[in-house]
Amino acid sequence: MTDALSEAPAYGIARLLQEGRFIVPSHQRDFAWGDDDVKQLFDDVIDALSKKSESYFLGLLVFLYSGNAYTILDGQQRLATTVVIFAAKLAQSIFDGHVKTAAVAFAELKDVYPSDQDFEAAFALKSERTNQKAQYFLRALEKEEQRLAKGKMAGEWEPAVLTVEHILPKKPGADWKAILTADPEIVEDCVVRLGNMCLLTKINEKLGNKGFPTKKLTLPKANS
Repeated sequence: MTDALSEAPAYGIARLLQEGRFIVPSHQRDFAWGDDDVKQLFDDVIDALSKKSESYFLGLLVFLYSGNAYTILDGQQRLATTVVIFAAKLAQSIFDGHVKTAAVAFAELKDVYPSDQDFEAAFALKSERTNQKAQYFLRALEKEEQRLAKGKMAGEWEPAVLTVEHILPKKPGADWKAILTADPEIVEDCVVRLGNMCLLTKINEKLGNKGFPTKKLTLPKANS
């Protein structure tokens, strides 16, 4: 297995909306976010702005590929809220007479989207402390990678078999301590970043606390 996160595509929200790359199936629940959920999103964005962050990580979107369409499995509430916010801004501009053509409407929205590069940089720093969620995201990404490589979907995920491998271990051994000079709190934060995780397989389950040079050579070969 390769490191799925390093291979997975990272897109700004602009690309999803501009290219129409997703559908929400009819059996998905209706929009369910309340005032508290939307307020938390706004608070997070405002906090990112106050820290002068160059981008804001909206979250992971999980898709199922079928035919020529990507059906969204996880993230539709966040995505729907974002679309509503952008649509409201555009609707006000149309109402005020500032936007009169589709081309102007598109240009009006471009400024609020982060670039794919900004999104990828923010994604690299995203943390996930819940192993079950990390497993779900990693498996979804790996299945998509396998589909692209083989032209078909991979087998179903067996959660009882798979778990998460932390490249930088939760309890670093001597090989790691020799190169870790950062503050312990920073190291702990790095451990739970999604970019530090991959699915545990027959090869990398034997690596344990071995140093980064060993893992760097071994993990890309862990295909079974």
